[in-house]
Amino acid sequence: MAGPRGGMVRLDPSRGSSLTMILNKEPDRSGGVGGWESVDRALRRGARWWRSWPDDTMSLDCTIDIDAIGGPSVERRIRVLRDMGQPGDADDPPTIKLSGDIWDSDCNATWVMDGWSLGTRLYLPDGTMRRQQVTVELSRYEAVEDVTPIKIRSTRTKGKKRRTHSAVVRSGENLRAVSLRELGSPTRWRDLQRWNKKLRKVDPDLPLRAGTHVTIRG
Repeated sequence: MAGPRGGMVRLDPSRGSSLTMILNKEPDRSGGVGGWESVDRALRRGARWWRSWPDDTMSLDCTIDIDAIGGPSVERRIRVLRDMGQPGDADDPPTIKLSGDIWDSDCNATWVMDGWSLGTRLYLPDGTMRRQQVTVELSRYEAVEDVTPIKIRSTRTKGKKRRTHSAVVRSGENLRAVSLRELGSPTRWRDLQRWNKKLRKVDPDLPLRAGTHVTIRG
C-alpha cells in the first residue's frame, strides 16, 4: 500500500479499515518529556524528584475530502474513524499506527484514540457530502504487561490473623496497576486503599511514587 502524499496522514488500526485524511495544519504534539515533581522546603530550594514520563499526546486537525482522496463516501469514512475509538465484541478499542506527513518517531509509535469531534462540512449540489473537517485526539499506547496474581498458601495464621505482605510500587504504576499485579483485577484498588491508610485519598488513575510499599492482605 502506497503511503499518503505530503500534507496527509493515514491511520492504520490494528482492527478495521485504514483511513487517509488531509492535514489542515501541523499536528499539535505534546508530552513525552518532563515528569518532575517538587515539594517546598523552608529557607531552601524546593526538592525535586522524577515521577514519570507524561503521556505523549497528539491532536490532528484534518479534512476528509472525496475529491482529493478517492474511495468511499465521506459518511463511510466517518464511520471508519469512529470505529477506531470503539471496542469490539470482547476487545478493547484498536491500537493505531500513523504514517504520512508527521515525525518519523511518531510513525514508529503506537497510538490509541482518546476522542474526536466534527467541524464544518460541505455538500455537493445533489446533497452528497463532499468534505468534513474532523479533529482526532490521540495518546501514545503503552500496554500493561501480562501479570499473574501471586498465590498465598494460607489467608490466616494459626492465630486466625490475616496473612499480609508488602508490595513495592514500580515506576509508572497507579493503584489500578498494583491491584492487577497483586490481586489479579484492576477493579480491586479500593481494597488497597482500605488496607493502606496513606492511600485512601489517592486517585486510582494517578501514578504512585516508585518504591512506595503497599500492604496486601490475603
